Amino acid sequence: MTTLLNNDLLESRSEFNRGYDFIDLSSIDSDLGRNGNQAFDFIGSSSFNGAGSGQVRYYHSGSSTIIQVDRQSDGNRSAEMEIQLNGLINLTSSDFIL
Repeated sequence: MTTLLNNDLLESRSEFNRGYDFIDLSSIDSDLGRNGNQAFDFIGSSSFNGAGSGQVRYYHSGSSTIIQVDRQSDGNRSAEMEIQLNGLINLTSSDFIL
């Protein structure tokens, strides 16, 4: 597993077992411009749209699934964090703890 901080955060997992493994983002505030800890919105494979709280999306690249996380407070509609899963996985909101 590899982790880089700030705008270059990337975590790589060699294995993801649906129903057993979950991607827990609940301790990360999705909107630093608001008080408290706001949850992310899962938007599937759609593009970031800047609506609501921060957003989580995924896409496939080669033989990997890439999860991207966009915090709402910066307004740039681009990922501040990525998580790479080995294999092509069609993720749903139930794969996350937001």
